Amino acid sequence: MMYTSGSTGVPKGVTITHANLVNGVSRLAEVVEVEPGTRMLGATSVNFDVSVFEVFSALAVGASVEVVEDVLELAKRDGWTGGSLQAVPSVFAEILDQVTGRMSVDTVVLGGDALPAALLEKVRAAIPGVRLMQAYGQTEDFYATTYRIPDDWSGTGNVPIGRPLGNMRVYVLGSGLAPVARGVVGELYVAGAVGRGYHGRSGLTAERFVADPFGPAGERMYRTGDLVRWTVDGQLEYLGRGDAQMKIRGFRVEPAEIEAALLAHPGIDQAVTVIRDGRGAGTKQLVGYVVPAHGVGSGDPDLRAGVDVAEVR
Repeated sequence: MMYTSGSTGVPKGVTITHANLVNGVSRLAEVVEVEPGTRMLGATSVNFDVSVFEVFSALAVGASVEVVEDVLELAKRDGWTGGSLQAVPSVFAEILDQVTGRMSVDTVVLGGDALPAALLEKVRAAIPGVRLMQAYGQTEDFYATTYRIPDDWSGTGNVPIGRPLGNMRVYVLGSGLAPVARGVVGELYVAGAVGRGYHGRSGLTAERFVADPFGPAGERMYRTGDLVRWTVDGQLEYLGRGDAQMKIRGFRVEPAEIEAALLAHPGIDQAVTVIRDGRGAGTKQLVGYVVPAHGVGSGDPDLRAGVDVAEVR
């Protein structure tokens, strides 16, 4: 059981099968080329699905894992050497200046958020010779696709999320679950080794895990809510969400959940949440805008004390 954000403020428990996890771990380990005797970085909380890959893909082949609080810890060290590490693009961008020339790692897997092309050159400059990969997936389908980024890749916008892993199927569908043509935007559905559904929430399970009309009888596919399209060279390109849900630093965030927390403060009348570009390349910030209640200003000490955020303006 693993949990994701819920729009009502109550996290959704996702029931994941052993087959789901074993397939994701083994297939991704093959793609990343995790080898016996190498070292991986375990930088993700055990509350999240990425930690399963970090730990078990290494142990399954005889590699080792160095467990740290988070990937930001690498910025405090004189250096780090290992076979591979995984990080969210916006988080990894924050430490690149500090780790430049101080890391020796074969593969960096970036996932959990859109990967801007502008970030690639910064990573390559910080870690010469590194192999870069983009990985895509949700808790509901663990890992669905990967993309080995060519060393000479120099596109613009976001880096493609690639093609499906073994035993996974992906569909780009429009209205009526009809496949769309290459280059046309549609919603991404993932089938194959997906989870069972949401624990104790049959209605939501029926809404998000639907019958797969293209696969074997009885198979289901997960409706991701992500908008994508096929590129001319057969890769999936991520374009954003098709609903109000947002993703930042690898976490799915329901704006309504944040706004409900803000509106619980008696000094706030209205609230809205957005994601904005951060100060550094590839970084993002979660920003909440509020309308104070009558007679309350932004400098009100009760307002500042009651809203636990990084900055109040």
